[in-house]
Amino acid sequence: MDACKGQDLIDWQYRKSAPDADLASHSHTKCELFYFHSGQADYWVGDNRYELRPGDMLIMQGTTLHRPDIIRQAPYVRTVLHFEPRIIRSLESKPETEDPWPEVLRPFYELQHCRLRLNARQQTEAELMLANMQRCYARGDFVGSSRFQLGMEDMLYWIYDLCGPYMLSVKDCSEPERHVQSIISYIERFYMEEITLNLLQDKLHLNKFYMSKLFKELTGKTIMKYLYTRRVNQAKVLFQEHRHLSVTDTCYSVGFKHASHFTKVFKQVAGTTPEHYRKHAHGR
Repeated sequence: MDACKGQDLIDWQYRKSAPDADLASHSHTKCELFYFHSGQADYWVGDNRYELRPGDMLIMQGTTLHRPDIIRQAPYVRTVLHFEPRIIRSLESKPETEDPWPEVLRPFYELQHCRLRLNARQQTEAELMLANMQRCYARGDFVGSSRFQLGMEDMLYWIYDLCGPYMLSVKDCSEPERHVQSIISYIERFYMEEITLNLLQDKLHLNKFYMSKLFKELTGKTIMKYLYTRRVNQAKVLFQEHRHLSVTDTCYSVGFKHASHFTKVFKQVAGTTPEHYRKHAHGR
């Protein structure tokens, strides 16, 4: 969907009832919104186990390992939205600040993960918003996809409002989680510049071997793999938004030093070459 900038930047599954093919713990660079419609299931985010009830909403910054824990005989109906934070338009017009994400995404990054137990009125409101997003998404045209993104942003502001009390309270976050978040925050701000483990060690005052071990344990990825994935995802955004930007210019603007390395990493992450992705970006 053109206005949604492609299925690789937004993944939308409305009222999905089929079981997931793989229930193993996983992580990703996207923000995630999960709404539980009906059934019986728990959800693990890191070491936190959430017992789900219909009407529960989970928000997650997807780098923390997470997985559902379901009873296969029971229903498991949910709506799931994954999105790259960079597609939120408010980010592009936001003045340069210490925060590498727009204000509306603070709940995802400051809380990292949170369960919102919605009351009856809030459930009705949430389900109306989700249903409207689905109607727009199903159109598959410019108007529908544009209205889908507007609906998504409206829901994010609604979630931001609900999360206000949580963000005002002391964040229940372990020291290892804070360290990992500091690494992610630094990468989000400076991914287009040269980043090495030695640099992170100096900037964050953390031993590079400790950082590497901790990051892999909590996210399932190495720091360098997270960095390269972040750069590739930004390259996708640039290909989507700037039709005439060359592969070479994109390579340098997202932080790669050599076009051959960019091509190799892009293919590993995206499953295709940057040349092929760029050529077909505007038909997505």
